[in-house]
Amino acid sequence: LEEKIKFGQLVKVPFWNKIVFGLVIGVKKTSQKKKIKEIKEIIFEKSLITKEEFKLIKWLSSFYFSSLPTVLKTSLPKPTKKEISLKTILNFEKEKLKVPKGFIADLKKIVNLFIKTKRKKFLLLWNDPVRKMAVYYTLIKKTLEKKQKVLILVPEINQINFLLKYLSNLTNKIGILHSKLKNSEIWSVWKKSLENEIDIIIGTRMAIFLPFRNFGLIIIEDEENNLYKTELFPYYDARLIAWKISKLGKIKVVYSSLAPRVETFYYTFYQKKFFPIDIRRKIDGKIIVVDMKEEV
Repeated sequence: LEEKIKFGQLVKVPFWNKIVFGLVIGVKKTSQKKKIKEIKEIIFEKSLITKEEFKLIKWLSSFYFSSLPTVLKTSLPKPTKKEISLKTILNFEKEKLKVPKGFIADLKKIVNLFIKTKRKKFLLLWNDPVRKMAVYYTLIKKTLEKKQKVLILVPEINQINFLLKYLSNLTNKIGILHSKLKNSEIWSVWKKSLENEIDIIIGTRMAIFLPFRNFGLIIIEDEENNLYKTELFPYYDARLIAWKISKLGKIKVVYSSLAPRVETFYYTFYQKKFFPIDIRRKIDGKIIVVDMKEEV
């Protein structure tokens, strides 16, 4: 395996009296150790992570006071021999998005601004799901035209289908990722992502660990939702990891919310770290008092 081994590969190695998975994080020609055990097998020829992505893993380990193996077990999939096609994972009906005529001009301005600005973090404020979806759809379309990939994070599994029915009009190369999938399904999405066979990935917080080397855009749906933070060790927060990813690469991140977190609001309007995009419809503020006795 001397000529084949490289950084980021998943391998099988002897550990005590059993064979376990290992990740290659460095290659040396010589060693001071006398009894070196051989790598038994390379599981997957391509690197699961790049050196840039490993920086993120090391940061997670330090930030959450967790060992590297623990973070790697949390973030990497378990390889399986069984292959699952995307068609077996996806089961949805397409639906065309109807953009309100009064919003088309504003939508063009938003997209042009998004493309031209060098800013990488945005807060999308909305109160109309149709307008929000129109912004998602157009930004994703522009990203795909640049041969870049898109990751959309959702706090709950049941929100995936709503996005699928519209985004399937853009491409049929869509992967979904969440904890209810089988290991074989999770591994298939990872493998296809590494092999550049997926354009859009929609998933829950675990999807933030996918290799981000081809991403151009990350959208975090309902960023105020606490489900983005796991209650299991190492207690990571997918929203914070997305922030770090945007700093490591040229990836733009859209935090989308009907009512953003206090910290997100503060970062946007006081520290100016997020660029605000406000697409909220004006709502008539009149208050009507209704006598419920009369209603009966």
